Amino acid sequence: MGSNWAAAKSVPERCIEHCKLFSPDCEFVKDKLVRTWVADDCIEMESERMEDLGKFYFDALIQDGIIVSSKWDVSLRQMKYKVNTDALVFKPGDDNNNNNEYLIIDDHNYRRNLAADLEEALHLTWLCNRFNHRSPFSHVVTTDFKHLHMLRLQGCFELPNAIFWGLKHLRSLDMSRSCISELPSSIGGLESLRYLDISGTTVSELPHSLPRLYFLQTLNLKFCSNIVALPREFGRLVNLRHLDLDIVYQLKYSMPRGMGNLVRLQTLPGFIVGKNGDGCGIGELKNMNQITGSFCISRLENVSNAEEAKEAALSDKKYIDKLKLIWRNHDNYINSIEETTEILESLQPHFHLKELDLTSYPGSKLPGWISNPGYTNIISIDLYSCMNCDLLPSIGQLPALKTLRIVDMRNVRSINSRFCRNSKAPVVKPAFPRLETFILNEMHNLEKWSGVEDGDFRCLRRLHIANCPKLLVLPSQSRFRSLQQLEIYRCTRLSSFRRWLLPASVESLIISGCRKLSNMMRQDCLCWKHMGIASAAQNQWIDLKKDL
Repeated sequence: MGSNWAAAKSVPERCIEHCKLFSPDCEFVKDKLVRTWVADDCIEMESERMEDLGKFYFDALIQDGIIVSSKWDVSLRQMKYKVNTDALVFKPGDDNNNNNEYLIIDDHNYRRNLAADLEEALHLTWLCNRFNHRSPFSHVVTTDFKHLHMLRLQGCFELPNAIFWGLKHLRSLDMSRSCISELPSSIGGLESLRYLDISGTTVSELPHSLPRLYFLQTLNLKFCSNIVALPREFGRLVNLRHLDLDIVYQLKYSMPRGMGNLVRLQTLPGFIVGKNGDGCGIGELKNMNQITGSFCISRLENVSNAEEAKEAALSDKKYIDKLKLIWRNHDNYINSIEETTEILESLQPHFHLKELDLTSYPGSKLPGWISNPGYTNIISIDLYSCMNCDLLPSIGQLPALKTLRIVDMRNVRSINSRFCRNSKAPVVKPAFPRLETFILNEMHNLEKWSGVEDGDFRCLRRLHIANCPKLLVLPSQSRFRSLQQLEIYRCTRLSSFRRWLLPASVESLIISGCRKLSNMMRQDCLCWKHMGIASAAQNQWIDLKKDL
């Protein structure tokens, strides 16, 4: 063990000490531990990006076996970890762990001298089946906590209002996955609180006293499906760095005014644009330049004009790597199609962007910036239900694009060379040099796809075309020299498919609901065995479904 501690010497001692608060079977994600480190001043750096250094420390503890992988959480799409408690038992200088600064108490190890231990505790994990009048939890109400910085409560059904009266120095409070359904108003008296986690509970309303937590840095409300609104004075939480809540799909009302004061926010999954002065205008995003990771802006139909859209200053937000823009209620939309086009043009993101999703955009054409080859990091573009657009953008010159999904763009009648390359470009390069997956779906008026030249789509592995009932013409399949999966569904008029033009790389071919194409293939079925995909046919990768 000595070598492990020597190797981890760059990690602050207090970060390692925090690991003692986790029982051997307790699972957590990286962000959870890093944020508690920040809340308890374990990271010795004054910066808006202390979390980045914390993640470095976390990775160092993984390398040294102090933190170990547990399992992949499908719902969170994150790895969960555990503390290797054996690695913490005989740490040099620990005095054999005889102090009570870090306590883990459950129903099985309750001790008679608990009250005395609690008075000295800095960090406490309390695990019990139910907190009631007979529970040792009554000590929490009666004990004067002079030092307690961190408290984890699991298994509680309710919290007495007096519980927080003596916790003046508490910095971190974790009640995740507990059975509480209400937060007492006394929580507003935790004047030193920096980390609050009630994720996975049935709490339905945040108390009006919550915005009094001036120093709060993290508020975790993940999987709190009953919460539909934020407190009116939420903008007073000016030190907030992380708000974990499915804002766009969970909140029934617009966000409260004053959100623009939260300029330190790094985690903000979404933003709902208010209407006619009700709630938050999009301009409140102007100075919120620390937003990191995935970010969604919804109800963009409430943006009045391009000038208002510019106030959001999305081009200044360099830490956003995935941006989703959603328009919803088209029936009450106040802008013309032309004004909408200008609004989207004014919502240009930073060039560090990696993924872009436009949903239900009602404008007539897509913005010029979407075709800018300066977006060297974009790997994915999703265009959903942009039903007034009749032309696809010239995005073939985006150098890193790997995945492209175009769904339900009903005004598009043809895809031509403009899609692959801008005719005004001084140098013509092969189109879509990195694209691996291309999905076309619900293109109800698309009749023709042409304009593909030799060298285009050179990395395309999967081509999926579905529900294009008017489609007659596809590019020569031989141009897709790396194609491995070709899937064509319900394209009833398509007949321009030629078996001898399939590249030798094809491993999987599925054709379903294509009357003319299926007839042609049945007539020529004997020839498929000579195309280098006979094994695919035997394994039903070629699917000639009887759906005529």
